[in-house]
Amino acid sequence: GWLGAVTSMGANPAAAFAGADLLVAIIVFWAFVYHETRTTRLHWWWLCLVANLTVGLSLAFPLFLLLRELARERAEQAG
Repeated sequence: GWLGAVTSMGANPAAAFAGADLLVAIIVFWAFVYHETRTTRLHWWWLCLVANLTVGLSLAFPLFLLLRELARERAEQAG
């Protein structure tokens, strides 16, 4: 489970680097989502955070890009 994955991240330097790299990518993604939700009227933005916590960044990031593009198209059509 999660505990095993977290404890194995320190098993060797390569695993520790991969874990740190993933953690930095997730933090940057969350900051990016926060910034974009302030500048764009994104509905369902929280789905990206749920996807990130349950599945991972590989689902959350493309989902966010899709939602952002749909919001931009909606904004263009409205005005």
